[in-house]
Amino acid sequence: MRLIPREILERIRASLLEAASHAYEEAGMQGLCAEGRWDAAIDAIRSVDLTLTADDSPKEPTPPAAHE
Repeated sequence: MRLIPREILERIRASLLEAASHAYEEAGMQGLCAEGRWDAAIDAIRSVDLTLTADDSPKEPTPPAAHE
């Protein structure tokens, strides 16, 4: 089984929390009730793109240059 690095998992969690929080607040400004705000937050979580690109992946440490 391949484990996912904690750094990636924490970034995923942060993205989900940010999306949910933003959607909840936006729905409140639009006058939705608590249930409607909750539904908006859940929809936002479902729509978060979880695809990682090469730029998003953790960087491997660069070994020190060999001195000749």
